Amino acid sequence: MDRTLKHLRALIVLSVAFGLLAGLSVPTSVGAEGPASSFFGFVFADGGQPIPTKVRAYGAGGVVCGTADVRAMNAQTGFFQIDVVGQDAREGCPQVGGEVTFWLLYGRVDDGVPASMEAPLTFQPGATTMVSLGIPGAPPQGWSGEAPPPGGVAILRWNGPDRMPTSEAVALLGVPVRGAWHYDSASASRLAWVPDAPPWVQTYLEVRTGDVVVVRAR
Repeated sequence: MDRTLKHLRALIVLSVAFGLLAGLSVPTSVGAEGPASSFFGFVFADGGQPIPTKVRAYGAGGVVCGTADVRAMNAQTGFFQIDVVGQDAREGCPQVGGEVTFWLLYGRVDDGVPASMEAPLTFQPGATTMVSLGIPGAPPQGWSGEAPPPGGVAILRWNGPDRMPTSEAVALLGVPVRGAWHYDSASASRLAWVPDAPPWVQTYLEVRTGDVVVVRAR
């Protein structure tokens, strides 16, 4: 029963994050102090650190522009959604198109460390953006997160070489795999790699450094 509940929770989160289940999406957010730019995604336990307890957004001069709790999915992976307000709501927060900086907190404000990201993020009122936040000192190669158990699902981040063949990257997990999926935010599409499937199914042939990948084991 516990295992079933864990899998169900994982699928619910995936439905929100990747749109894997029809009819569900992340709503546009409006903060209490004005239109917000909403960010959601995953954080992993890297660099000898546990999963952070909070994500905090800062503007210029150290102004706090948003804070959100991290919801642990397991010992290695957490999920967050944070609303970031702009300069119109709070002086010192970013203007439209201005850069958003995230920090990861571990129970006390002074324990924060700057999050690493695949690319700079910008403030866009009313927009919702998916992002994977990393912890400085992440391993230079391989996967972040735990390999899925037999028949289970895992959400992992690839820290290895850019554009490695998906088949080779997945083989490093050391478990038989039914498939691997990645949500490409640039094209707003779900990419798939499924062993022994027809070529037209294989839309995810290479993993990019920083990709968040959903892996289902046999």
